[in-house]
Order: sequence, then structure tokens, then C-alpha cells
Amino acid sequence: MADIADRINDLVPSTPQVASTSRQSENVELAREIAALQEEVLQLALRQRSGNSSSRSRLRDRQHSSSRSQSSYRRHPVCWYHFKFADKATKCCPPCNFKSEQLQRQSVTTTDDCPSSTGRLFVTDRKSKTQFLVDTGSDLCVFPWSLLRERRARTTYQLSAAN
Repeated sequence: MADIADRINDLVPSTPQVASTSRQSENVELAREIAALQEEVLQLALRQRSGNSSSRSRLRDRQHSSSRSQSSYRRHPVCWYHFKFADKATKCCPPCNFKSEQLQRQSVTTTDDCPSSTGRLFVTDRKSKTQFLVDTGSDLCVFPWSLLRERRARTTYQLSAAN
């Protein structure tokens, strides 16, 4: 049986057949996506060129001013003092995300200058910036010493925690 099939195959002229189809709509869609990507690359290149020319003026502004706007904070999430002096900064203006290479310990102080005693404490996840509510039932506000706007006299409150 195989011999007969081989002889038939040898006698019948072979005509190669190529089956190819493409839908016009797929090609048009791909062309649109390529055009959109080319436009994005062009916009990024233009932004990069304009950003390089103004970087000197931003650096000059940073050297001469210790006040930072919110838009400046988004670009450079550390305060002017930490930008200029890094670990040796003796002052800090919030908001500031400076993290020292060494383990930082924060002292905590209490004050009675809270706007209202709500008893609500939010803990923010540093990576996702998600805030979680912790129901403490507390009538105190506790701030890290470095975040106080002005120095306050220490209070005589005794803080304790219970689970």
C-alpha cells in the first residue's frame, strides 16, 4: 500500500500551495498602534530636551532658596536642607522623604495643640501610600519631634499602650 502511494506521488506533478490570509482590519489596527507609539517617543524626546535646558535653572533655584513648592516636592521628595547637606542636615522642612543610610530613631513628643480629639490614628504604608485606620480611643495627638512646626514645652503626660 505504501509502495502504491509512493508511485502515485512520483507520477503526479507537485504544485506547491501557499495558504496566506490577512485581515485588513488587523493591519490597520497595527498601523494605528505603531503611529501612536511613534508619537509617544517623539513627545518623550521633546520633553527630555526641554528638561535638560531648564535643569540648570532648577539647580540654581535649589541652591538659593530653602522654601520648596508642592510641585517641586513631587520632583524632588526631600527638603532643601537634606538635598543640600544629606545626613549632616540639622534642619528639616516637611514634607520630606529623606532616609539616612543609618537606622533612624525618632523621638516622639506629646502636645495639647490638636485641632480636635477624634481618637483616630492612621498608619500609612510607605510603599503603597495606603492609609489604615487604627482605633485607639486616644485623646492625644502624637507627632515625631522632627515634624513639629515649632518647639513646644514637654508635657507631663504618661503614655502607655495596651492590646
